Amino acid sequence: MPDDLQAQLGEIVKRGRAEHPDFDNHSAYVVGISRSPNDVRQALVEFGDDAHRVVSHLADDPDAAAEILNHTGQRLGAALGKFAAKLPVKAAPEVKPELTPASAPKAAAAPDLYDSKLSTKEWAREYDRLQAEKRQKRIDDAKADHEQFLKRRQR
Repeated sequence: MPDDLQAQLGEIVKRGRAEHPDFDNHSAYVVGISRSPNDVRQALVEFGDDAHRVVSHLADDPDAAAEILNHTGQRLGAALGKFAAKLPVKAAPEVKPELTPASAPKAAAAPDLYDSKLSTKEWAREYDRLQAEKRQKRIDDAKADHEQFLKRRQR
């Protein structure tokens, strides 16, 4: 196989392993039952970033895999394309809109920690409030990261 095909297949395997814990078994199954393993490899790289999803879904559907992977050449590519078109669309990651100064809700101005007119008591209260906000943000971020991890793990 040419080096660039080998590199593309390596990327497919890397993405597959990242999303599916059993990806090595899936890819071994797909290549193992195919009539022409080299045709399958060459056809899969045409799917780009979704190739690993095609492999995993094929492995999860042995009847479709047996039918599709019995083809060679262009018929194999066409059959894989039809199969891939029926796959569920991968959900885009949830993006939280960032607040810009213009879109941020207007709130009462918080005291400036560097304001020399602040009493020690006011300064300490504002400092504690800011620290509590930072702590809460770190906690919220950690919870969100953990939830995303669990979602990826369930796939």
